[in-house]
Amino acid sequence: LFHDGAFYIVDTEGHRILKLVPGKNMASWYFGAAGNGLKNLRKPSSMLFRDGAFYITDSGNNRILELVPGKQEASEYFGTRNPGFGLDELNQPSSMVFWGGAFYIVDTYNNRILRFLPGDKHASLYFGGQFGSELDMLNRPSSMLFHERASYIVDTYNNR
Repeated sequence: LFHDGAFYIVDTEGHRILKLVPGKNMASWYFGAAGNGLKNLRKPSSMLFRDGAFYITDSGNNRILELVPGKQEASEYFGTRNPGFGLDELNQPSSMVFWGGAFYIVDTYNNRILRFLPGDKHASLYFGGQFGSELDMLNRPSSMLFHERASYIVDTYNNR
């Protein structure tokens, strides 16, 4: 992710976010350490910047964190630290996008895509929700994007 003159790198195995300023030969620690507190990450997998904050997909903690630049502690924006299937829960989310005023969360181990409006407490099911290989099912989705009013989902274990 490139924001405000720097690259922000999700270091999944290091449980942290690194910051790399162009022209420097080494990245520096920006946020996170292994754990489940509001200063911690467990297997982060993606991030985006929107409306003055970073949104971090904290896969191992089954949540999305909101981190305002300059703060040392994030807030839980969506999900809990425990895996679940409810419309306010996640199970190993892998990525998210913001499009058309909503967040779309790729909830990998629940085999679904959730649509979440800022300020809401619960998401709605956008696609999937059942494990399988039929065209209305997913098997470990890993990412998605929108292009010209269409959504494209990487359905990893179905190889499509």
